[in-house]
Amino acid sequence: MSFHRISKECFDWLKSQPKVKEESLTDWFLYQLDKRVPNVISKTFTRNEEAKNGSDWEWWFLTNDSYDRRLRAYRFLVQAKKLKSDTYEDNYPLIAYANRNGLQIDLLTQEALYRRAMPLYIYYTVQQPDIEEQLKNIDYLTEKELRWCSTCVNGCFLSSAFSVKDFVFDSPRRKIESKELVDRAFGLSIFDLVLKDAANADRLLKQFNQAFLEERRKEDMQLGGITYYGKEIPSYVVRLCESKENPDFSQEQYRELAGLSGIAVFDLRD
Repeated sequence: MSFHRISKECFDWLKSQPKVKEESLTDWFLYQLDKRVPNVISKTFTRNEEAKNGSDWEWWFLTNDSYDRRLRAYRFLVQAKKLKSDTYEDNYPLIAYANRNGLQIDLLTQEALYRRAMPLYIYYTVQQPDIEEQLKNIDYLTEKELRWCSTCVNGCFLSSAFSVKDFVFDSPRRKIESKELVDRAFGLSIFDLVLKDAANADRLLKQFNQAFLEERRKEDMQLGGITYYGKEIPSYVVRLCESKENPDFSQEQYRELAGLSGIAVFDLRD
């Protein structure tokens, strides 16, 4: 139950040290994924504080195609946010954060659409969700999956950045409470259920792919999802999997990864 332990330990850390920095949590989180979760390989880079793509790291999920066994991969851009610890504090400034390149959430979603990657937020928080609200707001996980972990304590939650953007900006400016955000997210611990079963993992990844395609249609962009096959998969992903730890990337590979703090590959192949 690696994801359970990581998420609970994040909760405990936030509870005991509420002022811990978001960057420290992110560095710790990526390290924990690499060291404690089977078949996860990661590499960190020097952080770019004025990142032009609005994301902290890139995640890849590798699977086998069920028909012809080709290598298949799904791409995600992930941005971390430490939510306010007080239930009634306003998180709007966090979501509406901007640097000289623009609104971070716009940079994240636009870069994701361009790079064919699903944009996600990972929240660090002590706030716990209401399962009934989650069931209303989350359609890419089944009720069984959400209820499986409804009593688990999580300090890490995942949410589609597209849905966050719609929720926060499709209405007049107002206070955004932490609970409202986690009610639209799912606990990291659910990965212990979903990712251990290849069929369930593939179903979830395909759901994200469909959500991404729908966003591309809204933007009137040429179709192309977050699913990659064979030679479409960037060489740096293959290089990381082959070396397993601290690979030497080429200059071209580093250019492709510019602006990211790290990359993690979840190898779900048989």
